[in-house]
Amino acid sequence: MAAGVGTLLIVLFFATVSINYVRHCEGVYFLKLAGFKFELTDDVMLGEEDKVVWGISWKSVLGALSPKRAYAYGEPRLKLEWFESDGSGYVRNIYPDGRELLTCFSRYYDSLGKVPMGLFVGGGLPYHTHGDGEVTANDTGMAYYDGHRWYHLWCNVNEGISPASTSANMLTPSQWEFLGSKVVEANPKRVVLKSSHRVPLDGTTMQIDRYAVFKAGEPYFVLLNRVWNVGATAGAYIYTYGDEPWVGNFGTSGGNIGWQKDRLFNYEGEIDPRKTSFAGMYDLGNRSIGEQGDFTRKANFIEWLAEPPDLAYFSNDFGRFARESDRAPLNSKNNRVISLQWGAKNLQPNQSALYVLAIGMADTTSASELPVKPKIDISYQEVQDILIN
Repeated sequence: MAAGVGTLLIVLFFATVSINYVRHCEGVYFLKLAGFKFELTDDVMLGEEDKVVWGISWKSVLGALSPKRAYAYGEPRLKLEWFESDGSGYVRNIYPDGRELLTCFSRYYDSLGKVPMGLFVGGGLPYHTHGDGEVTANDTGMAYYDGHRWYHLWCNVNEGISPASTSANMLTPSQWEFLGSKVVEANPKRVVLKSSHRVPLDGTTMQIDRYAVFKAGEPYFVLLNRVWNVGATAGAYIYTYGDEPWVGNFGTSGGNIGWQKDRLFNYEGEIDPRKTSFAGMYDLGNRSIGEQGDFTRKANFIEWLAEPPDLAYFSNDFGRFARESDRAPLNSKNNRVISLQWGAKNLQPNQSALYVLAIGMADTTSASELPVKPKIDISYQEVQDILIN
């Protein structure tokens, strides 16, 4: 009788519980899915927090068995968790006074229900790192901790590449073939990560090698993105990088406006890459619509350090924008965006193009209403040395 009951329980378990072994080994988590379905997994992705019925992390267990230690650093330092097998993880840039800049890569499900693999900004920390505090999702994507609370800076990236002949056929990161990732360099002062991908485009094949460069204490990272035609025929493509970043607080665009070196953008409009090398979004409140609220005054920025985009704009949606003279205010509740586009770009076989972007947080502590972009510390020779890895 006992054996029969045991067999029945085993059958019931496998009928209702699926096992998702991500190979991150963060812990053991039991998730409630739709209907009478459950999932047993070793990690929790962004958006799955409310599904957790029960869980335990191995780091928490080890921490309970080890003596408590307080860490104080006399200088800024970097801490890294990276999984080469699927190109995911995060980098923590920790300042001596307890402030922190966090950047997560490929720790989220995209609109296709897939998890990208590689150096794509997005997702949150492992579930256990939230501790017993409320999960606000402000510490996701790229986020800043000021010693008291987290502020959201960049969300899951809206990035893609498409054949120039059919620009609407955008291939997003989870659709790129993942060739692998590696830690090129990792020490408390500098971290360099790499991921490689391939995409069939316009009758040929493009290989995309990506590098993320972090330096301790710097409020940004540098993304090197080399597109290389590894096929036998010429091909043309369009590359886009953008985000509805939800600056200040996760889940809302309220208060977000655009900015560049000498002005603010309260309305949709084009950014002129010939007049500026950077732009960003700023949680200040849009005065053109009388927007009121307790805005955080946090700002992000993205700077193009090599080939400038052919198109850059602020809008309430991707793929379209009104002329600034049309006075269409940035007023979407959750979709005020910044978007950059390169192309159409034609590459011959074995020809490549390099895009270098600095992505991070601007300083808003000065008396000026405009944020201040940090100076980017990377040289041409440093870029060339990184690209040979």
